[in-house]
Amino acid sequence: MHDNNKTVVVIGAGPAGLSAAYQAQKSGYHVVLMEKTGIAGGKGGSKKYKNFTVDFGPHAYHAMTKEITNLMENHSKGNLVDINIKQKLYITKKPISYPMKIKEAVLNFGIGLNIKILFDFFVSKTKSIFIKQSRNSFKQFGEANFGKTLYDLCFGKYTERVFRRSSDDISVEYARRKLPNASLWGFIVGLLTKIHSKKDRESYLHVRRYMYNKNGIGNTYQEIAKGIIDRGAEAIFNCEISNIVVSEDNKVQSVNLNLPEKKNIKCDYLISTIPIDDLVHYTDKKITDHNFNEKKISYKHVVIVNVILDKPRLSENHWIYLVNDQFYFNRLSEQKNFSMNCAPKNKTLIMLEVILDSVDKEWRWEGDQWRNKVEKELGFFNISSKEIEDIWVTRMEKAYPLFLVGYEEVKNKILNDFAKFKNIISTGRYGLFLDVNMHDAMVLGAEGFRYLVENKVEEFYKDHKMVCIWKRNQKS
Repeated sequence: MHDNNKTVVVIGAGPAGLSAAYQAQKSGYHVVLMEKTGIAGGKGGSKKYKNFTVDFGPHAYHAMTKEITNLMENHSKGNLVDINIKQKLYITKKPISYPMKIKEAVLNFGIGLNIKILFDFFVSKTKSIFIKQSRNSFKQFGEANFGKTLYDLCFGKYTERVFRRSSDDISVEYARRKLPNASLWGFIVGLLTKIHSKKDRESYLHVRRYMYNKNGIGNTYQEIAKGIIDRGAEAIFNCEISNIVVSEDNKVQSVNLNLPEKKNIKCDYLISTIPIDDLVHYTDKKITDHNFNEKKISYKHVVIVNVILDKPRLSENHWIYLVNDQFYFNRLSEQKNFSMNCAPKNKTLIMLEVILDSVDKEWRWEGDQWRNKVEKELGFFNISSKEIEDIWVTRMEKAYPLFLVGYEEVKNKILNDFAKFKNIISTGRYGLFLDVNMHDAMVLGAEGFRYLVENKVEEFYKDHKMVCIWKRNQKS
């Protein structure tokens, strides 16, 4: 596989792109790494703000395979450590642990609500015996498997608030990915016995080994990028792509950049980890007939409202999911709980996350415009306005794929079109329109490269959903 005369261009220096670039370089190819921002790490990056380290999240690393975990550890200078993740859900006014404990959940919900949950569940199960029900949407799947009361309480209303879409519009595939044990009965059995089905164990929800770089997870990705550059790769940051040149015989030839001066980068292979619609937009030859205005393949933006509090700690939790309808934000995280190195001893940094579209007025809000919403939300946690020292915003475009009913058929059509182009591959979370963690994004980056140079692009698009599971099941 070694060929130092051939160039692999990698678009995007996030987890998938860095993993692809690392594997390409390791295999003897000349690598050109392109990144539109000024820093490696993508959505897994970190930056400094005053005397705080701030992630775009923050994100823990799911240690799932030896190969990727070794890559992370080898570029962390001994700073990648195991962490015991603590998470809470606010479904009612009182928090419960996540993953849920059966006794805690039952006590939290109260007798009346528990009776209603069980009654609705048995009604839905009885109905399903006599009437064949469609399960194409998140709502249909959730109500059939959990009953209307539990579904609305824990999943349905929260999902609609998060994505600002009816759960009738959201695909059943998102439900299968996000809802643990896939039914109330399986949920109860799992909670009581801690025995999970094979399919359930494949979900990242049951990966219990998390790791974090004490100086911010993005620090590891910056070290991976530095190593790639030190070994001879060309890295172009703050890079704006003008167009990708594709020949008549369906091969990528070069990438044109808008730098202070125009630049043409010739390539033998192209690995794209950017959103599918961005790749299509850049290519000068039509590589799919899909019209993205149909919105079946679309992404949601995220705003992280970063808040410095003049107190040592808000809670012991890494993430708090704000499920109750009284909240505006979707999730709260506390950077200091991932590593004490990320904040001074006497202060803490919390992050309030909300999913938006570019047409939403809040998408453009700056720090202090968020103050009323921040004060109201944090007032619930007994934080006074005097304790709020600073507010600023991190915007992340196209952070979440939006899985609408019917998206899979459209996605498969697009990937079939892409498969005609033998020296281009689209991979990673955004390039394959998947909801995966950093580890799986890195697997898809590395495996995408291998399939590409082995002339198996079509097979990769057919296999991509199983690739991460296969790698996890391999004996290390």
